[in-house]
This record gives sequence, structure tokens and C-alpha cells, in this order.
Amino acid sequence: MNRRFRTLIAPGLLLLAAISFFVGRRTEEKALAAKARLKAQPQTSRKAETRPEPPSHRQLAVAEILALPFPEFYEALRAAPGEARQKWAAELEKIPPGPQRRSAVKGFYKLLVQFDPKTASTIVSEITDKDLQSLAVSALVDAAPGFAMRDMAELILHLSTKETEVSNSFADVMKERQPSYYFGDVISEWISIDPAAVARFYDEHPKPNGQELFFNDYREVIIAWAAIDPKAARDWMEKSPTQIEEVYDGFISGWYINDPAAAVSYVLSHATEPILGTAVSGTLSELYLDSKDEAKKFIEALPDGKARHDAIQHAFASMARAGTAEETGEPERTPRVVAEWVTQFPPDYWNGTLRETFERWTEGPPEEVVAWIQSQSPEIEAFLANEYKRPLNKTATEAITTIVQFAEPNLRDQLITAMFRNADQSLDQDKDSIAAASFPPEQKNHLLQIIARVEAEKSSNQNAEE
Repeated sequence: MNRRFRTLIAPGLLLLAAISFFVGRRTEEKALAAKARLKAQPQTSRKAETRPEPPSHRQLAVAEILALPFPEFYEALRAAPGEARQKWAAELEKIPPGPQRRSAVKGFYKLLVQFDPKTASTIVSEITDKDLQSLAVSALVDAAPGFAMRDMAELILHLSTKETEVSNSFADVMKERQPSYYFGDVISEWISIDPAAVARFYDEHPKPNGQELFFNDYREVIIAWAAIDPKAARDWMEKSPTQIEEVYDGFISGWYINDPAAAVSYVLSHATEPILGTAVSGTLSELYLDSKDEAKKFIEALPDGKARHDAIQHAFASMARAGTAEETGEPERTPRVVAEWVTQFPPDYWNGTLRETFERWTEGPPEEVVAWIQSQSPEIEAFLANEYKRPLNKTATEAITTIVQFAEPNLRDQLITAMFRNADQSLDQDKDSIAAASFPPEQKNHLLQIIARVEAEKSSNQNAEE
């Protein structure tokens, strides 16, 4: 019975499954079609989302703008019309002095100058509060992009003419943070971007009376320009009213970066021209640091002994650096290396050059300088002794003790006399130091006599000059 029942039921179940499949499929197709029709219908039947219209720029206060997240603050300020920016700037002036106003002013102008430097300059030029104006100028200069440099220079130049109390003291200008204080920052940044544009700016703006701080250095402009376009830089320089050695030296320095061989050749062919005096020694300095062999060839190619002496003296008087090569990172500028290289030439070429080199010879054992001088030939030793200057890290008593202990008798008085003669300060302190030292009385008297002779010599020379 059960078996028969199963036999009868099985076909029925299959029929029911088939009917369910087709019915379910039809139902699903209808549902999908309904969804498709819904998507295709206009959305007017849906309840529209209501968003309030953003307030106009005239309705927003500067405090609301400043409170926005930075992306929105940037976009609001960028998209605002000029009258809205003017309105916000005026509101900034009404904020009571203090950290909040400083922060607001800096944020506002640092952002505005990045996309509208002309408007920023115009607004700042009209601020009546001088402290606030100075703060705004500082913010503009700090954040100005390259394309805004001319606007910044124009602004500061304009404001500088309105400074009621112009001081010739850089310290006063810096202390008061007058607009002219920021001019150097703008020009330095602009030179690194477009020196030719700075040169044109100088041509278009004659130096204001009493504002030596502004146009005191064409040299930096010409260096940067000659490094990228020597011909254009030279054409401008030769037409410039500032025809001085320092400018020509700057031109040669920049040209040397661009084409060393051409710059050296030009200097040698014009070495006798007075306006190139500084450029000759500057070129020698560059060559020494790049190639000692080329520097030696350059000296030998100069027209006469005077030219060689002047070039060496000006190039090497301040070449040495105090400290070890590891400390300075400049092994070619250690005092010993400089002194040894210079003294390969006849004394007439370098006489009077090595005083600062000895002064900066602060490393090594105390007797090193004395031992080095004594190792030279007799004719060179005498010249070196006359240029001796005590190292910066030693007192007169310490230097004398070293000389007495390590110098040969015939060299001692030469070194001590030169030490006092080449001293930059008054010898009164040295006399007190010697009087308090533990030298024997006879030696103290001898040292004080040397000082007296040196003082008399200096006095005589001063009277002769007057």
C-alpha cells in the first residue's frame, strides 16, 4: 500500500514543483520590471530633500569665515568677490589686539596672497593701524608665491615712502618692523626665482632718497643672472648706473658658475682695469677652492708683481677658517694648508697676507705655529715672524709663554713684537696681564719695553697719516 501510494504521489509532486517554478519565475520577472519602471520615472514623486541656500558673502562675518575648516576657508576666500574681501579685512581691524587678532590676520593674508596678491597688496596698503599693517605685510611676505614677488616689492616700496620717521640704522628699522625691513626678504626670494625681473624692477624704480637699505646691492642680482645668462647680465651691468667693483665682481662670480674658462680668460685679459680689481682676487679664490693647479697658473698669468700681490692678499687674507677640517668641512681652508700654499710663492707676492691666518690657527699643540715658522727658510721666516698674530683662543701671556719655550732666541722678540703690533685692540689689557703673570721681573720689564716701543710706533704712524 505504501509502495503504491508512493507510486501515485511522485508524479503529483513533480507536477507541483513544475507549477511552482513557473509561477515563481513569473513573479520575479514582474518585480524586476516594476523596479525598472520606478527608476525610469521622474523623481518629482519623491519627497525632495530641502537644503537651505548658502548665505551670501555679504552675510558672512570674518569670524565665520575663519572658523571654517581649511578647505572651505580657502574656497570661500578664493571665490569671494572683491567687496567681500574688503569687508572681511575691515572687520579684522576691529578685532581687539591680542593673539586672536594676530592669528586671524596672519591666516587671512597668508591665504589671500596665494591667489590674489594684487588685492592683498591693495588692502594692506590702506590699513591705518601701523602695527596691524606691519603684521599683515609680514604674513604676505612669508606666504607669497613666486608670481607675487613684484607685487610684494611694489607694496613695500610704496609703504616705505610713507614711513614718517625714516631711520638710516638697520637696527632701528628691524626693531620697529617698518615695511622696509621686509624688502630684503622679498628681493632675495625674487632673485632666486627671476633675477632678470629684479634687474628690471631696479631700473624702473630709482633709489628713494634716504633708503640706502633698498638698493645697496646690485651684486646679488648680477651673480644670479650671470649664472644663467652671462650675455644679458653683462649688457644690463654695462648700462647700469651702478658701475662699481663689487658689481663687476658679482658678474664674474656668476659667469664663473656658468663657464669657468670663459670667465677666467676675460679676467686675465682685463686684469689691469681698476674696476676688475675685486674680480681678480675673487676669481683666484674660486680657482683655489676648485683646483690649486689652476689657481697657480692664474697667478703666474697675471701681468706683474703688483697684480699678483694684490690678488693673493685680497683672496687669502680671510681664506683660512678656525677649527679642524672635520669641524669646518673645508680642508682647503685650514690655516696650515692656506699658509703652506701661499708661501710657495716669493714673499713679495704674499707679504702682509697671513695675519688672520695665524690668528685662526687655533688647533693643534700650542707650539705648532712657532715650529712651522721655524721650519721655513731664513728669508721666509723673517716675513712670517712679522705677520705673527696670536691665536684667538690664547691670551697674550699664553702666547708669550709658548714663544719663550719653543722659539729660537733670535726669533722670540720678532714674534712678540709682531704679536703686539698686529693686535686689533688696545695694549693696556696686555700690559696688565703681563704685570700679573709669573714671569721673572727682568722678563716682565723686557716685555713692557717692547709694548712701549710698539705703542710709540703706532702713535707715530697715526700722526703721519693725519
